[in-house]
Amino acid sequence: WRKVPSGTNGGITWNGIFWSVVGGLIIGLSTIILDSMSAISPLNVIPVILFSSSCGLLGSLIDSLLGATLQQTYYDPESKLVYQQDDPQKPSSAKLLLGCNLLTNE
Repeated sequence: WRKVPSGTNGGITWNGIFWSVVGGLIIGLSTIILDSMSAISPLNVIPVILFSSSCGLLGSLIDSLLGATLQQTYYDPESKLVYQQDDPQKPSSAKLLLGCNLLTNE
């Protein structure tokens, strides 16, 4: 683990972790509400909430792992900015920070 500039592929923040769990929580609550409205047999609320929140967190961590290992990220020490592989504004002074050229955000 190391500190990386904001915007770097694979970076993890407490804010991002929090919102990943909240996203999973919202999906779990939506499932419970829609199931109760459609007369599908009732679900146990606590396991659904825990499962959906855990899936939100796990999905976020997997996304960060893939971003850190399979996406190239360049850093320009002069401008202190992060660039992607195919960024037309990437200066020649930008150096490869991490990743390999397998995935992009496109």
